[in-house]
Amino acid sequence: MHGAGPGARYAFGRFTLLAGEQRLLRDGQGVALGPRAAGVLVALVERAGELVTKDELLAAVWRNLVVEESNLHVQVSQLRKVVGTDAIATVPGRGYRFAWPVSTDAAPSRRLSIIVLPFVESAAPPGSEQFADAVTDEITTQLSRMAGSHVVPSSAAIAYKHEPFELRAVARELGVRYALQGRVERLGTAVHTNVRLVDALTGAVIWADSFAVQHGADLPAARRDIVARTLNALTLQLVQAEARRAEGRGSAPEAADLLMQAGVLAMTARSPADYLAAIGLIDQARTLAPDDASLLAYRARTLSALVSVWPGDDAEDRIAEAERDIMAALASGASSPHAHCTLSRVRQLQLRIGAALNAVDQALELNPDFAEAIAWRGALLVYDGRIDEAQAPLQRVLDLLPRDPQRWAALFWIGKSQLLSGRYADAVPWLEKSAAIRPFWGAHAFLAAANAHLDRPAETEAALALLRVEVGDLEARSRGMRLSDNPTYRRLRREHYAAGLLKAGAIADLSAFD
Repeated sequence: MHGAGPGARYAFGRFTLLAGEQRLLRDGQGVALGPRAAGVLVALVERAGELVTKDELLAAVWRNLVVEESNLHVQVSQLRKVVGTDAIATVPGRGYRFAWPVSTDAAPSRRLSIIVLPFVESAAPPGSEQFADAVTDEITTQLSRMAGSHVVPSSAAIAYKHEPFELRAVARELGVRYALQGRVERLGTAVHTNVRLVDALTGAVIWADSFAVQHGADLPAARRDIVARTLNALTLQLVQAEARRAEGRGSAPEAADLLMQAGVLAMTARSPADYLAAIGLIDQARTLAPDDASLLAYRARTLSALVSVWPGDDAEDRIAEAERDIMAALASGASSPHAHCTLSRVRQLQLRIGAALNAVDQALELNPDFAEAIAWRGALLVYDGRIDEAQAPLQRVLDLLPRDPQRWAALFWIGKSQLLSGRYADAVPWLEKSAAIRPFWGAHAFLAAANAHLDRPAETEAALALLRVEVGDLEARSRGMRLSDNPTYRRLRREHYAAGLLKAGAIADLSAFD
């Protein structure tokens, strides 16, 4: 439930809430309500049935002020005395949810709906004022390609470039949940960029980043880097925000809600059970939206991730299942960079590295700056025995994702490639950075091997201790891995990785790597 405009009216029980005026009526008569309590009530009613976190409420009602949570509790208690004790439900440790049915003549905002507000460029050089507009337009265009997204066109968003506006009013008028705001400034040969994703109805900042892009005289290249860095981080933030909304809504989930929850669960999986739970959510979504081909693509992606990390005795069956899903998705029109990247992952599990490279190249044709595909192409070059060629795409990913949590994979592959090249000391810091972001048995195993080669017993044992927690039988796990049949890769893996594990005492012999 979301507002329709500055004059939105909400009805619940005997009450009417005039959101724009922050006035509450009971049976048509005004109710005495302080401005803070009124602000809290508007924020809750505008998202009736959904969890509104404490941070979101504090940001919406006490803008730019640092206050204690107790102030929020006082206002909620006052509202319960006025409206009813059961009107506002407490979500322990997280926030509150307006529990009563609410009616309004407003159209609800769409999920995954966003406006990219015109980027601001202060002191633009003469004749180049369009740079910020081009960044805005490109981000808008790329976001509109996200499955299930609703993005306000640039032609509509440009109206807010020179006129003052109130963000919540814009959100209600356009029916959007999120707003992206940005500022660029050219200083010398660099473009400094600040971006932030905002909950448009509360004003709470969901995510923010700042970075500098060196351009020399190549402004188009700088624009491309700004757009790519922003999008690769932003899409993950939107998925996570929508998953949190779905969790807090309390009503029966829709297909899109289930998909968002599955995506977050798969991204943070620490066991086979996590992946299987994500697949279960996707299967539930498919019962609600049986004609949505993109759900099959996500299912194939999750299956391939499961086999990659925890192959198990049924790996062949799961790979075949993933192949059926992704081919059906592509045949049904789900031709996106994500889908082609998933096909590439399935081909790699089938040890068809050439076909995997062809599929990931198709993904990059659709979106040359898709960080996941760039990183995966680097990994495939390692599997193909072309380790030196892999460095450029892997480093490119780190440029695109300088702070994003998902950069752990690129860091891991750089460390892995350094170890496979015999550069053990160079491998260690990359692997340590990867493990610091996301503890992962692969990083610990490669760290143990690298430190063993370097004759660092304390560091080797520390890596082994972490490895033992996550992997019971490393030799059995290694035998089941579906990696590559490239002879160069297999030789390097045995000479540097397996030999290091043997020296560390993690395995009894090299038979699992034959």
